[in-house]
Amino acid sequence: MVTFDFDETAQKLQRPPRRPSVSSSYLLGSEVVEPSTLRHCPQQRPDEMKTESLFKRKVQLAFGFAMLTLLLMGVLSYRWMVLSDESDQWVRHSQEVLTNIQNLRLAMGILEILEP
Repeated sequence: MVTFDFDETAQKLQRPPRRPSVSSSYLLGSEVVEPSTLRHCPQQRPDEMKTESLFKRKVQLAFGFAMLTLLLMGVLSYRWMVLSDESDQWVRHSQEVLTNIQNLRLAMGILEILEP
C-alpha cells in the first residue's frame, strides 16, 4: 500500500519557484534567456570596444596629422611663391638699371665723338 504524506506535498506546493541565478541567465523583456542562446548575438565585449575605440582614435590622429601636414605644406608653398615673386621683381629691376647704364654710356660715347 502506498502512503501519501499530505504535509510534505503541501510544503512542496507552497515553495516559491526556483529562479535562475543572475550570472547564469538574463532577463530579456519578460522572458528569461539562457546564455547559450545569446552566443549568436552580435554583442561586443568591453575589450573589443576598447580596441575599436583605440583604432578609431588612431585613425583620427593619422587623419589630423595628414591634414596638418597638408596645411603646413600649403603655407610654406605660398611663402616660397611670394619670395620667388619678390626675387623676380629685383632681377627685373637690376636688368633695367643695367640697361639704363648701358644706354647712358652709349649716349656719352656719341657725345664725345660729336664734340668739336
